[in-house]
Amino acid sequence: MLPLYQPSFQQKINYLLNSLTNIQKVMDDVACEVDDINLSSAISGIASESCRYISELFSECKRFGLNVNTTVSDYFEDHQDMIYTGKLNYIVESNETKLEQAYNIILDEPHPFIHLKQIMGLQLNSLKSAFSKLKLLNISRSQEMI
Repeated sequence: MLPLYQPSFQQKINYLLNSLTNIQKVMDDVACEVDDINLSSAISGIASESCRYISELFSECKRFGLNVNTTVSDYFEDHQDMIYTGKLNYIVESNETKLEQAYNIILDEPHPFIHLKQIMGLQLNSLKSAFSKLKLLNISRSQEMI
């Protein structure tokens, strides 16, 4: 029986950076399509946080001598065909889940980069909070329309 493929720590970091880059792109696209200013701002906030977190992780990885790649790969499905046609909940929840998985792949693994792990834990908590605020805004907006 063949051994299971285990990606290296560096590959897992690259996957996380690509995931953040994709979240930034998707959220920027969606924010432009949303007509509610508060909702658009919340969506843009997630895109901005993702951009900042990419820079933080890239800098920390370089500091530890990890060769990371910030090239965008299409890990996430294309949302162009569903940009805010009543599917914002789907876009938010699916991207939140995928991003959380990308963080947890690294956070659940023992590695010697304790400072990097602390930064990633704080980033994940901040993004989860931002996604929760976005969902709350969307629910509130949906209730007002009724």
